[in-house]
Amino acid sequence: MSDSLEREYKYFLEVYEALVRAKEVSLAQQIAVSSAKHFVVSAASEFEMKVRDILSQWIRSRTKCVMTHSFVDLSLVRGYHTLFDWNESGEKGVYTFLSKFGKEFKDRIKAKIGADENIKQGAQDFMFLGNTRNLLVHNDYSNYPLAITLDEGWGKYSRAKIFVDFVEESLKIRKA
Repeated sequence: MSDSLEREYKYFLEVYEALVRAKEVSLAQQIAVSSAKHFVVSAASEFEMKVRDILSQWIRSRTKCVMTHSFVDLSLVRGYHTLFDWNESGEKGVYTFLSKFGKEFKDRIKAKIGADENIKQGAQDFMFLGNTRNLLVHNDYSNYPLAITLDEGWGKYSRAKIFVDFVEESLKIRKA
């Protein structure tokens, strides 16, 4: 897990708890809402960077062409949002991404997701975080009603990481 996200999570909890102890209920509530939104956007951003890095490494491992690497990196920066179907519910939105590697790969990985509840839940939480991030930043962030707490966001992040690690392993990318 990301040390910076874990630090943010713990920091927000400490601030919230300090405000509750000080009987600053309104401020505590505002921190609770703001920290949950911030955490969701941060978690989705981290996953975007990780998935882009996984894809870039995967492509670099299959071609030596520097020009191809440059085009791929640029397209991943500009086109990450097109890799997944953010409008699909549950883990179904990841199938759009998996299909980029061919039907056989998609079907094999889809079966593994279906057979492992932790990976399936991780895929669902990955999609939830990415979709919620999109809703927040494109629909008036400060007024958008977020339906989860900071603790729930942390749980979703922790489970989504299982899915991202599974994708990395499935593409046989080794960590440095």
